[in-house]
Amino acid sequence: MVGQLNQLLNLSDHFFERGLKAGIGSDITVSVPAWDKEYKFHTLVLDQIPYFRVLFEGKFCENTAEKITLQLEDNPYITPEAFQLTLKYVYSQKHGTFTDKNVLEVLALSSYFWLDSLSDLCVDYITDNMAPDNVLGFVKFVDEKSSLWYIHYLSYYPS
Repeated sequence: MVGQLNQLLNLSDHFFERGLKAGIGSDITVSVPAWDKEYKFHTLVLDQIPYFRVLFEGKFCENTAEKITLQLEDNPYITPEAFQLTLKYVYSQKHGTFTDKNVLEVLALSSYFWLDSLSDLCVDYITDNMAPDNVLGFVKFVDEKSSLWYIHYLSYYPS
């Protein structure tokens, strides 16, 4: 019984390893031409991301498509590493290890995808780890991406 319970508790790890990494049971391909990559995903898992939920539920061609193309070349902060960390979070509810560099990339992508829970984790990391040697990088990011979306997250953190 305990072994079966442990198996169920590790279901998110199973989704991550077998579903995301191995692509088993995938039903949709996401193409990112900027990186010349295609990824095999699961519609039911991607549906956790508000960006994809809108595509799947709305009157868009992606609603029934077997392949979706993401045009991500316009934002230098959105990188393949950030994409992997974001999908790891969606598949396993674990965000991996943040660094001063990749946390900005993950924040940019999670904001793009309207994934508030991951954006909140990024902002928590930034505010918890802000120091004289990295504050300019964070300020530069906010200045370059000074949309209301980023300011929204930064303004809710108490000073």
